[in-house]
Amino acid sequence: MKRICTSLLITGMRYAELQRFRENPDWLNGRFIYLPQGSMMKVMAKQKERALRLSDIGKTLISGLFQAPHPLPGLPAFDMKLRRLSKRILDGQPANNKTFRKTGESWLVFYYPDKALQIALSQGHTTVTQYEHYLNILIEEYDRKEMRKWVEGWI
Repeated sequence: MKRICTSLLITGMRYAELQRFRENPDWLNGRFIYLPQGSMMKVMAKQKERALRLSDIGKTLISGLFQAPHPLPGLPAFDMKLRRLSKRILDGQPANNKTFRKTGESWLVFYYPDKALQIALSQGHTTVTQYEHYLNILIEEYDRKEMRKWVEGWI
């Protein structure tokens, strides 16, 4: 579970994209993951394909996704496990598979505000989508220090 959550956070992928990526390790090329056309399976996708840049820690940790002995659970099972965990660990704060994508993008924009357009495009968003949905997270001082290790080296 930790490996899946970490992978979602460091890549900003949707869960279905992560499932497909795990089946296609050749999409990983150094610091980038190339999601080809058809990998997203999202009807209203703004981009048909995209390249995701990895931070320093992301480049190191993403290989762990391929070492897991079992396939990733289906989305409903993953969300159910995540809800149970969030009740125990996050004092009842809700979490779902989209939480990691939103958090990761918000962290990147916080640390690299001048790269907001590049970040939006790597996530498959427009800047309008980014500002409407992904940049409204309040970040405490402690969190700012802790998140640095996850985003360093992204640029």
